[in-house]
Amino acid sequence: MKNLIVLFKDKKYEINNIEEAINLFFDEEYINLSNEEKVVLRYKKAFGICKLKNIDLVDTKIGTLGDNGIVIKRDYDILKSFIIDNEKTYMLSLCKFYDMVILEKKDSNILNNSNITNIDEADNYVVINKFVNELLLINLK
Repeated sequence: MKNLIVLFKDKKYEINNIEEAINLFFDEEYINLSNEEKVVLRYKKAFGICKLKNIDLVDTKIGTLGDNGIVIKRDYDILKSFIIDNEKTYMLSLCKFYDMVILEKKDSNILNNSNITNIDEADNYVVINKFVNELLLINLK
């Protein structure tokens, strides 16, 4: 049983760790990019979704980003914004604003690093989408 089941673009992916998730959402060269280059790539991938959904694109370290990554305002609502701070916030934002569902094995602690416990004991997986706001807030601390 894999740690993550990702339902994305009408396909089912079963993966074990964050590195495999990164390879799913980005090309295999992503891991070799500098931190600045990674942010730019996450920005480019999220920009179209944000325009389509009319939501803010945010890097919480600098603010709301507009065309070409230019900061257009400092304030934002985390729960109504696509957050690109890191790979986890990017994936959680995809769950929230794009047609994607992530199921995580209860004890794997990949995205569910808060150990959400209010789930049915019979379930082997946590539906991350149900807790995406809570997990976004935790991953920004």
